[in-house]
Amino acid sequence: MNHTMADGPHNLGEQVHNQQLARYAERLAILSDIDRAILSLEAPQAIAQHVVVRLRQMIPCEYTAVLLDDDDGTAATLIAADALGPPPPIGRRFQIPPEDRLDEIPYGQAQVEAFVDYAHYMGAFADVLRLRSIRSFVRMPLSLAGKKIGILALLAREPNAFDAEAVATIIALGNQLAVAVHCTRLIEREQQARRFTERLHTIGMALSTSLDPSEVFTMLLDALAELVPYDTANIMLRSDEYCFRIKALRHYDAWTDSTSLWTFPFDIRSVGPIRRLVEQQATVFIPDTAADPEWVRLPGTEHVCCWIGVPLLAQGQLIGLFSLDHSEPWGFSTDHVRTAELLAASAGIAIANAQLFAQSQREIEERRQAEAALEQERALLAQRVTERTADLRAANQELARAVQLKDEFLANMSHELRTPLNAILGRSELLREQIYGTLTPRQDHAIQSIEESGRHLLSLINDILDLSKVEAGKLEISPEVCEVEDLCRSVIRMVKQLALSKQISLSSHFDPTVTNIIADPRRLKQILVNLLSNAVKFTPKGGSVGLEVEGNLEHERVTFTVWDTGIGIATHDQARLFQPFVQIDSSLSRTHSGSGLGLALVLRLTKLHQGSISLTSSPGHGSRFEVLLPWRKMTFGSLRTSTDQATPQPDGSAEGITQITPLYPAPLVLLVEDHSENIAVMSDYLDQLGCTFHIAHDGIAAIHMANALQPSIILMDIQIPCLDGLEAMRHIRANGLQDTPIIALTALTMPGDRERCMAAGANAYIAKPVSLRGLRAEMVRLLG
Repeated sequence: MNHTMADGPHNLGEQVHNQQLARYAERLAILSDIDRAILSLEAPQAIAQHVVVRLRQMIPCEYTAVLLDDDDGTAATLIAADALGPPPPIGRRFQIPPEDRLDEIPYGQAQVEAFVDYAHYMGAFADVLRLRSIRSFVRMPLSLAGKKIGILALLAREPNAFDAEAVATIIALGNQLAVAVHCTRLIEREQQARRFTERLHTIGMALSTSLDPSEVFTMLLDALAELVPYDTANIMLRSDEYCFRIKALRHYDAWTDSTSLWTFPFDIRSVGPIRRLVEQQATVFIPDTAADPEWVRLPGTEHVCCWIGVPLLAQGQLIGLFSLDHSEPWGFSTDHVRTAELLAASAGIAIANAQLFAQSQREIEERRQAEAALEQERALLAQRVTERTADLRAANQELARAVQLKDEFLANMSHELRTPLNAILGRSELLREQIYGTLTPRQDHAIQSIEESGRHLLSLINDILDLSKVEAGKLEISPEVCEVEDLCRSVIRMVKQLALSKQISLSSHFDPTVTNIIADPRRLKQILVNLLSNAVKFTPKGGSVGLEVEGNLEHERVTFTVWDTGIGIATHDQARLFQPFVQIDSSLSRTHSGSGLGLALVLRLTKLHQGSISLTSSPGHGSRFEVLLPWRKMTFGSLRTSTDQATPQPDGSAEGITQITPLYPAPLVLLVEDHSENIAVMSDYLDQLGCTFHIAHDGIAAIHMANALQPSIILMDIQIPCLDGLEAMRHIRANGLQDTPIIALTALTMPGDRERCMAAGANAYIAKPVSLRGLRAEMVRLLG
C-alpha cells in the first residue's frame, strides 16, 4: 500500500508528460502539413483556407479567418474562414475603421485580448464580439517588409483561451502565411494582369470595330460584368447640358420596374455625385452610399449601397456616363474603379464613332449651327416661360388667397348666424313640444310663424353657402316624390307676412292634374321662396303677386310661374340678373334689401333639376318668371312623399302640439357645448327625454369626462375652446372609447366639414340649427 502511494504522483507526472508530448507531436504534424500546403498550393485563398482549418484543429476556438487588405488599406476582403457556425461569405469586403488597422503592432507580434465583461471592451468590433459571445481573441497583422497586407484572427468564447504557447504558434504561422500569401499573390496578380491586358485589348478591338450603338452598349456591359462584378448597371448619354437619358440597363428588373427608366429624362443637377462627375469629367467612387451626405436615393436605386460613376469621353468631350451599383457597402475595390476607367476610354471613342458614322462634315456643321440657334431659342423661351410662370404663379397665389378668405368669411358668418338661430329654433321646437307648458292653438300658430321665419332666415344663410357649393361643383340634390300643392302653400305661408305688411295681395292657382313631382323638396322651396320674396320686395304697396302651377303631360314638364305687378326689369339688364352678387340698380340696395344671390342660386338649382328658367318683364309692367321642370304622372305605391302637413311621429302624435316620448332605457349623455343659450335648450330637451346628462364646456374637459363617465352617447360641438371638437373626438377614440356613439352638432357647414367630422370619429353629423326631433331619432338609431 505504501508502494502504491509512492508511485502515484510519479505515474501521474508521466501521464501529463506523455500528454504534452502527444500534443506537441500533433502540433508538429499540423505545422509540417501547413508547411507542405504553403509550398504546394498556388492560390493565396487556398493557402489561407488550409491554414485556418488546420489552425483551428490545433488551437481550439470558435472562429478563424484571414482577410487581405486593399492597396490603400481602407478595406479588406475575407479570403478564408473556418467556424463552428456559418462564417460570412468568402469574398465579402469589409471597411476597416482607422482604429482597427493594427498599424501600431510591431512585426512578429499580435494583439491578444481576453475579457469577461463587454462593458470593459470598447473596440470597434464590440458589437460583433457580443453577437457571437466572444470572450477572447487574437488578431495578428500579416506584414511583409514593414507593410501590413492582411489580418489573421482567432476568436473564442472562453476568457483567456489563448496561452503563450498558442500565441507563439499563431505568430509563427502568421509570419509564414504572410510570406506565402504575398508571393502567391504577386504571381497571381502578374497572371491576372497579363490576362486582364489581353482581355482588355480584345474588348477594345471589338468596341472600336463596331458602329452600332446598341451593340457597343451590350459589349461594354458584358465586359464590365466580367471584370467589375456588379449587381446593376446602366449607360446614359447626354441629351443637353444637364439632362441625360438611359440607353442601356442591366439587372434592374430584380430590384424595380425598369419600364419607366427608359423614357425618364435624368436631370443630374438633383444628384450631387453625378453633377460632380459631369462638371469635373472625372470618376466618382462612393464605397458606402449611406455615409455620403450628397447621395440621393432615386426611384429604382434603393438597393445601391456602393457606387461607381465613370464619364464617357470622346475627344475631350463628355458624351455620357455609366454607373455600376453594388448592393453591399464596399462591394467595389479601387482595382475595380481603375478597370472601369480603362474600359470607359475605349467605350467613349466607340460610342462617339457609332454616333458620327455615315454623317458628312457638311451635315455636322449644319447640325452644329442648327443646335446653336435652337439652344439660343431655348434659352430665350425658357426665360419667357420663367417670367410668364412667375406672373401666373403670383396671380394664382392671389386668387387662391382670395378664395381662402371668401371661404373663411363664409364659414365664420355661417357659424355666427347659425349659433343664435339654433337657440331660436330650438326654443320654438321646445315650446311646440309643450316642454314649458300647454299651448293654445293661437299660441302654437304664433310659434309656428316664428319657427317658419327662422327657417326662412336659415334658408338665406344657406343660399350663400349653397351658391359657394354650386360654384365648387359640390352641391347635390336629393330627389323624392313631392306633393306640389302642399309644398307651394308652405312657400306662400313663408312670404305671406311680408306681403301683408306691404298690403300686397298674394294669390295662387294650381293645375289639379299636377299632384306630385320628383324633385328635391328643400331645393324646390328655395327656388320658389326666392322668386316670391323678390316679387314682394320689388312690388309697390297695394300691388299683386301670384304663384301658378301648370302641367303639360304631353311634353312631360311642369311650369312654376311667379308673377308680380312690380317695377319691372329693362331688357338690357335681364342678362345680368342671374349673376351672383349683382343687383340691377345699386340705388335699389338702399330701398330694397338683398344680397344679390337669390336669382343666381335659383338658376343653378333649376339646372341641377335638369330644368330651365325664363323671364318676361318690362319697366313699369311687372315681371313674370317661369321655372320649367321635368314631370310625369306616377302611381304612389311605396314612394316616399314630402309634405308640409302634419306627419305621423313614432309616438303616434302629429306634428304641431305634441308631447315628447322619453327614451327607454337612462342613456347617460355627455353634452359638449360652450354656448350658454344652446346649453339651456339642449338641457331642457335632454331632461324631457329622461336622460342623465353632464356638460363639458371645452375639448379638454370633454376628454377627461368621457374617460371618467363612460357615457352611452356623446353630443359634440366642434368649435369649442381649448381643444376643438375634431381633436377631442380623436383623443376620445384613441383612449379606448371606439364604440361610444358620437353625434357632431355643429355650425360648420362648408364643403368638406361633414367628411372631416366623420373622419375624426363622429358616427353622425347634424348641422345647426338642430332639429330636436331629428336629434332624438338619430340618438335612438345609434343607441339601438
